[in-house]
Amino acid sequence: MSYDIIKSISVKNNQIFVTSACSNVFPKTYSRGMSPSLTEILAEEGREQLDSVIFKEFRKGNFQGMSTLYAKALHWQSNQPENGVHITDGDLLETFKQAWNAKAPLNVFYKGAGVVKVGKARFTFNYNNDKGKEYPNIARAEFALRSFSQYKDGFEFRLMGQHQAA
Repeated sequence: MSYDIIKSISVKNNQIFVTSACSNVFPKTYSRGMSPSLTEILAEEGREQLDSVIFKEFRKGNFQGMSTLYAKALHWQSNQPENGVHITDGDLLETFKQAWNAKAPLNVFYKGAGVVKVGKARFTFNYNNDKGKEYPNIARAEFALRSFSQYKDGFEFRLMGQHQAA
């Protein structure tokens, strides 16, 4: 079954533009175009309904890719503790943006060693590095480390001299 690999979703002049590639076509060729169906939803039902529709497409698997705020927000939501608070799709994007743009710099460590570099498939750390890789906030650090869930217990975030386990 094919799906769209979404690179970006943007609004210009009350029109929705999507940059995407089809998953079953090789080589991947991204194209940008106006989405009539999403533009119609924005015009007739508003931004909150548009956000809900886009989130639904990501959840169903029709849209994939981690470069959009929508995908990052869903990933962020899935990692929030179960505290009984339900965030509606209409509020999710705004709540995520607040966490994503928060100013609370921190350093990342793995089993006491400073993380030096984080890639898609691996990370490196150095026991002689007492600073650790710097991130602007916990949401961005957790997103960067999302591929390494098997090592989650070993990560430590240090915020202004404090210690906080991942």
